[in-house]
Amino acid sequence: MWGLVLLGYVLFVIEWFVIDFIRGSAASLLTEQTSAVPQYGGWFSSFFVADAGFIPGQATNWTITLLRAVGSILCGVMVVKFGYRHAVMIMMGLMCVCFPFLIIGSPLGGHNELTLLRPASSEVISKLTKISSSLQQGQLLGPVQVGSQTMLADGTPVSLIKGINGNEIGTSASMTGYAFFIIFRSTIAIGGTTLIAYAQPIIASLSSNRKKSILSNANFWGFNVGLVIVAAPFLIPGVGRFATANWVWVVTFMILLVFAMLLVFAWFEKKVDHMLPQKQSKTNQSLSVRPSALSILKRKTTWKLLAIAGVGTILLINPLTQTWFNSLLAISGAKKAIIPTARPILLILWVMGYLLGYFLLSPFNKTIYDKKRWLHFIFTANAVLVLLIVIFAATLGLNTVVGFTFVGIFTFIAGGFGWSLGSSILILPYEYKEYKRNEVSIIFGYVWGFAYVFYSIFDIITSVFLDAPRIATGNTSANILPGAIAAIVLFVSLLLVINWVIIYLPSSWIKNGDECVSEMTKKWRITQWQFLIANKAKNRYADLLK
Repeated sequence: MWGLVLLGYVLFVIEWFVIDFIRGSAASLLTEQTSAVPQYGGWFSSFFVADAGFIPGQATNWTITLLRAVGSILCGVMVVKFGYRHAVMIMMGLMCVCFPFLIIGSPLGGHNELTLLRPASSEVISKLTKISSSLQQGQLLGPVQVGSQTMLADGTPVSLIKGINGNEIGTSASMTGYAFFIIFRSTIAIGGTTLIAYAQPIIASLSSNRKKSILSNANFWGFNVGLVIVAAPFLIPGVGRFATANWVWVVTFMILLVFAMLLVFAWFEKKVDHMLPQKQSKTNQSLSVRPSALSILKRKTTWKLLAIAGVGTILLINPLTQTWFNSLLAISGAKKAIIPTARPILLILWVMGYLLGYFLLSPFNKTIYDKKRWLHFIFTANAVLVLLIVIFAATLGLNTVVGFTFVGIFTFIAGGFGWSLGSSILILPYEYKEYKRNEVSIIFGYVWGFAYVFYSIFDIITSVFLDAPRIATGNTSANILPGAIAAIVLFVSLLLVINWVIIYLPSSWIKNGDECVSEMTKKWRITQWQFLIANKAKNRYADLLK
């Protein structure tokens, strides 16, 4: 059952990153001087003739991330309102109702008024003198500019809207289409994000704290495996070109997979629904204590947990972003990395670092050590590793074999520490005295929801930092090094400052259901790594395990 929910989350991650990878490029504005027949692919060419700039591009991600936050916060309330089974099915269904964005983003043979591509008329073809002999009447083309006149390929006159960077980016109709495209795409994000929170009530129903630790740690496999499945094939240029050219069919296939997953879950979950949180009717509300979402949010421990989860989420997501990669390029003084696939390779190394963390660091979560010192160690180690990545990028550069190799190695190591930190944070609600099992779905809804809010704020600030030199000078090719340095300093500072919050965390407890058995008072020292070989009752370190 836990595996089904996690598989649904894996499908979400795959679908989400596939849509990002098959984005394609802008349609570009055709003129009399255009010397090559354009090749259109991906959904971006349906709406834009030029890039709108870094900040507007990031603003789309901010909007979607904030919507994911809202969905995550509400997911716990939905369990109380509809019961676990129906709450999960609603969110899987929400992922499926995104399908209108396929229609909105497809040119539909040039008949979609919300896109820029139109069947070329003979009159327009004759004006594109350098490529007219290579064009056919009815061929899909983007907007054309002849002199001061701008028109669609079918001859319809249009006016282009300027973006924040001064570029003419599209028509009012295509911008409207893009807005609808993002709205329906957001349903994938809202529905998919909540599934990782819905894996937690299943874990909470387990009697063994050790099993809870193992499955909480394994939850991250969903994201990491999904990203690797997407990124690895795109290292082959032919795969990327094919997927981008056929993006509608690729995404349609993904939506059908999610729908199939919904049907499988509905069939299987019906057999075990009685074991999980049920809808709170007036009758059973009077027989049991109903968890209050507001009362949980008012607790000081909740906000401490949210702060730590927020910084942890920033740590996990930031190295996956274009902002981080651009920052590394800026401090290395290079316009581009040594190989075109540098960013996908670093993405894969970061998420594959989870393997290192899973076997080397995450076993700590199964011990009876107090978690505070461990959290101090992991956050501080991550700050040091991030600084090492920055130092290697600045001194050796991303445009050299040696520099990229060292950045890649330490990205993998930092990923191990980062993902193990995530699993350490997720185990905390199960060990805190004041949280009960029937509150788990609400708590993790808050954890994921507010974590995305904190990350969105961080992403907005760092994106503004990075683009500030260009905006201030009005020069789109201005050096972004000052902004990159500011973004890196903020990133490292958060990893260090959060140690102050950790000091005030409550103690962890060994629990049997909601019963607190014993407080975890054993203090961990950096020289104590016996938990790596402890295996229940088979050796002298078994007392370290729960």
